[in-house]
Amino acid sequence: YISLKTKPSANSPSKGKNSEKVQLKDSEKPKDVTVIENVKKVETRKLKRSETHHISDLLKTSDYYGFGLSVQGKSHKKDPPIPCQDFHVIETFENKYHYAIVSDGAGSAENSHVGSKIACESLSSLTKKYLESSDEESINKLDNAKWYKIAFRLFEKTREELFSYSKDNNVDIDSLKCTLILILQTPNGILTANVGDGRAGCLSEGKYHSLMVPFQTFVIGSTIFLIKDYWDQFLRTSIYEIRKPEALFVISDGCDDFSFSQKGEVPEKEQGVYD
Repeated sequence: YISLKTKPSANSPSKGKNSEKVQLKDSEKPKDVTVIENVKKVETRKLKRSETHHISDLLKTSDYYGFGLSVQGKSHKKDPPIPCQDFHVIETFENKYHYAIVSDGAGSAENSHVGSKIACESLSSLTKKYLESSDEESINKLDNAKWYKIAFRLFEKTREELFSYSKDNNVDIDSLKCTLILILQTPNGILTANVGDGRAGCLSEGKYHSLMVPFQTFVIGSTIFLIKDYWDQFLRTSIYEIRKPEALFVISDGCDDFSFSQKGEVPEKEQGVYD
């Protein structure tokens, strides 16, 4: 609000190089006027629940309950806010093959929340097609070399889906940057594959086992993304002869502090974040 209550005076010094002194008649003198400026208030955009959380329906099999949760990171609750950039999929096939997929969208990439979703859903579809077209004997006989070739093709086709989306929607491919992890439990063991960081593990006979080695564990904050030209140089696959574990898990690097005891106890201020 700007209040104009001061009447100009003829004795007031002129302002400006080209101005003149003007004597106003009483009829010309302005009355009290209040001017209301139409200032648009800028409000912080509030994200919808669907933009900050991705929660899977509870999956029940004859042996397991499966569930997944992706949550907006604390550092992304700012102005403007950044949506949850992680995504996940959990599925089962014929009640004997169980798999989980996690993708972590790059914090610096504008559309990484879209990229991680495409990556997870594409890899899930491709994994299911692989299981549908393979018999149990051939899966049970997989060795490291054969599994690497299969995983390579699954990840390569997933990568192609990201590039197709980029082209069809005129979206910069760099804005879709994301990591990708797959763990597949079979009757004969656990198969894993990953590009980038994150963690996977299982509980078997009362002990926890790591199921993958993330990208450059010795460099904090370092990772590799599926859209990179040299992604295949960092595709890692493993086979673990662990049958019927009590539990399996896959996490993005944001959950490391909550999952690995060597990082120390969870600080009090962090407790409850992932309840």
